[in-house]
Amino acid sequence: MRQWIAILAVLALWAAMPSAQGAPVCQNRSGVWVRCEAKDAMPVGWKLPEAERALHPMAPPTDQRRAMETILLIVLFLALIAMLPEFDGRADTDWHGNDDRS
Repeated sequence: MRQWIAILAVLALWAAMPSAQGAPVCQNRSGVWVRCEAKDAMPVGWKLPEAERALHPMAPPTDQRRAMETILLIVLFLALIAMLPEFDGRADTDWHGNDDRS
């Protein structure tokens, strides 16, 4: 019973903790994200207009492109995992290979 009280107390304290807030970031006139204290930083909340963003060469990738890149990265990661040799740790050769190191 005491364990449950301690667990509930820890959970209550954890739920009551305030969340950490990061410093705000701002954009400059070309639409690049910079620290708000940096030179040429615009006020907090200012965004580059959509018409200018389309003309800017450093425009961020679209959501569709970012999603495809993410999916490709996950598939590549899983393919690399699939190519790993089998290893369960039961055989001595799993740990030392085929050489005679002891």
